[in-house]
Amino acid sequence: MYVPISCFIAWIWIDYFRLIEVYGNEKLKYILLTFFMGAASVFLVLGADKYVLDYIPLELNQEPGNDALYCIFKIGVVEETAKMVPYFIMFLFFRKQFKEPIDYIAFAAFSALGFAAAEDVKYFIHHDGSIISIRAILTSVAHMFFSSLVGYGILTAKYRKLRFKFFRVAVYCAMAVFSHAFYDFWLIEGLGTVWALISIFFFLMGTSWYATMINNALNNASDFTYKRTVTADKVATRIFIYYAVVFVIQLIVNVVEMGALAAFASFQGTVYVLGIILSGMVTRLSRFKFIQGRWQPIRIELPFRFRTGAGLHFAVKGDSVAASRLNQYYEEYITINALPGSVYLDKPRVAFIEKKLFLKYDETLHLARVYKDDTLQEFEMMLLLPKLKGQVMYSGNPIVALLRYTEIEGIDLTTLTSKNFDFIEWVCVKPTTIDNIPIRLTSTLKEFKQEEHDRFMPEQNPEGFGGESQEVKG
Repeated sequence: MYVPISCFIAWIWIDYFRLIEVYGNEKLKYILLTFFMGAASVFLVLGADKYVLDYIPLELNQEPGNDALYCIFKIGVVEETAKMVPYFIMFLFFRKQFKEPIDYIAFAAFSALGFAAAEDVKYFIHHDGSIISIRAILTSVAHMFFSSLVGYGILTAKYRKLRFKFFRVAVYCAMAVFSHAFYDFWLIEGLGTVWALISIFFFLMGTSWYATMINNALNNASDFTYKRTVTADKVATRIFIYYAVVFVIQLIVNVVEMGALAAFASFQGTVYVLGIILSGMVTRLSRFKFIQGRWQPIRIELPFRFRTGAGLHFAVKGDSVAASRLNQYYEEYITINALPGSVYLDKPRVAFIEKKLFLKYDETLHLARVYKDDTLQEFEMMLLLPKLKGQVMYSGNPIVALLRYTEIEGIDLTTLTSKNFDFIEWVCVKPTTIDNIPIRLTSTLKEFKQEEHDRFMPEQNPEGFGGESQEVKG
């Protein structure tokens, strides 16, 4: 019974990489091979325990110094090394599968998910079904994150123009070990106490680091295009549905093992606490901001920030749902529609999104040609800014601010914000329904794009505006 449950938990995150368009069906057999080798790598840990670690005089005894060393050497070093064996087998014998930066992270994750699934079976057998959702949300993702640190170190050494590449990989390997040890230490020392919250906060910070690593890998893909989008609400909804199934499975198992009353009593507390963690984690891992060539620094931060205004509320980092939807229309024709109460637009206007502009703090505007009438001859340049808070969608379409475009030739875009442009009104963006627009405008489109590029978009630093970002290692 526990084997299919563990495999289903692992599938949640294998499917996650498919949802963010990291792989297609043609790569599935290599993913499954890595997953099953990761599961088998548990036997390397068992072998190390029996033939090596038994001779090391370290056992848990609730003494912090001793237990910290135990977590580093008997857990962190051993388990992270075991999970990397399948990864390097794939790298040595199936090198062609490592075509893009994201592959270095993904295959580390697939090996870790296999390891976590095998470990889950062991824990479910020795404990009971009440830990199913805990391990599904915390342990599996934590294993995935720790191992991906090694993959990220390798990809940065390969794709970034940095010195001391070998040292850089070694640092990320050490980060994987110490992150694993730090996470386990506070769970072991503080189980059932407030000290365990340190591991929870560290886990949440890890999800933010993980989202940044994935984002950086996708930013530097060889086939990068701003038309690439990750539909945040679609990804998050799928993951939430998967975990709803996990919660139901746990409830059923608990009813069988401990009876209905005890099962429901245990289930209530579990759902409440883990639901909060799950919400922050899934929402952050479904939101990305794509900027070609950009390497965002890995910061010590939670996946959300607090905002004040009309009450205190959370804001998850990454592009909003409206921003991810608007990205789908990059270099495409759209219709700009008035919202109720509009005074500027008297009728829908056809527009074409030309390019994205990145301002201070990576605030993103879309430069669009907005046609004045149905003849599609005269137009004006305007800027579109996705709505970030409050109601961001209207009838399933993104709400954006319509801003008046002013000449910015020779101006450093990173010194500007959206407040430097005049706000006109909020509008709704929809796909255009005029079929003949591409035919009528294609003849001038290429010339216009080159003209506009030469006019106000200087060549961008491939490492990002203002020089290369320096990563801060947590």
